[in-house]
Amino acid sequence: MSQLSIVIPALDALELLEGTLVSVLQNRPDDCELVVVLNRAYDDPYELKDEVRFVVLPQAQTVGAALRSALPLCRAPIVHVLAPGVEVEEGWVDAVLPHFYDNRVAAVAPLVLRSRDEEVVCSCGLEYGAGGVRRRRGCGTALQQLRSGGDVLGPTLFAGFYRADVLRALPAPFDDRVTAELLDVDLALQIRAAGYRAVVEPSSFTYRAAAVLPTATPFVEARGAERLFWRNAPAVGWLRSLALHLPAVLGGALKHRSFGAVTSSVLGRLAGCLEIFGYRRHHKALAALGTPGLAYTTTSTGDHIRVDAAHPRSPTIAKPSRADAKN
Repeated sequence: MSQLSIVIPALDALELLEGTLVSVLQNRPDDCELVVVLNRAYDDPYELKDEVRFVVLPQAQTVGAALRSALPLCRAPIVHVLAPGVEVEEGWVDAVLPHFYDNRVAAVAPLVLRSRDEEVVCSCGLEYGAGGVRRRRGCGTALQQLRSGGDVLGPTLFAGFYRADVLRALPAPFDDRVTAELLDVDLALQIRAAGYRAVVEPSSFTYRAAAVLPTATPFVEARGAERLFWRNAPAVGWLRSLALHLPAVLGGALKHRSFGAVTSSVLGRLAGCLEIFGYRRHHKALAALGTPGLAYTTTSTGDHIRVDAAHPRSPTIAKPSRADAKN
């Protein structure tokens, strides 16, 4: 069985797909599968169908929908999401997989550089302010000044590694109702609420190159940011979140230059606030996952259950034997 499923949600970015495919195929480890999700036919000019599983899903019109559809198709215990346009280098997976020997770790953020020619960090994971602001950790930092790895909120949508069984247990993985730009931080907050950790692996190099996230109108962008805030405020802390939320709202609106865009942003925030009952359902679903330190197991009948004590769970990827290590 494959140890790693690499998923590329290409959708309408076919012009960026081929550079990513060439990069991955040249450098991928032996025990992995490559899944490309498309929403329209692909001619496969390089005849890669024996090395790549192309999945055409016309109904998948968003990045979140593509990733949700791809998740049941992944056969490996670790899922690696790569945005089209991102490139990798040899050995970028090697230092990542050992992190998953620790069952508390559910996500690993590789280092994302702007390009192969610039030693400037695009991100080394995510941060999220209590008021509702997403930040890319280390963005703009010179590679030489980057600190070592450690815990982080989660990976960015450009490149991230996830434990597959944890993704399947979450109430709303890859929920792009918060918009594609905020999808990764919403997922990271769900993983943390389920009691798992995310870490940075600074020796895993990926390159943003031509990759871009889908853009949204000011109304949709603001509504998504408001959804993200209210969905996760209980986990972050109500008092601190509410105290810092108004400055975040004002900053998000005033970044637009035109009066029409500012107005649309404010209306989007109001629309997000009106969905209060949907947030309550999400809060209950997160609470049902349990508290940090709880473990999950699969019964002989295939049911995924929670164990109400911190019993150890068998690793989902094979740990090398001493004989293998010597070789």
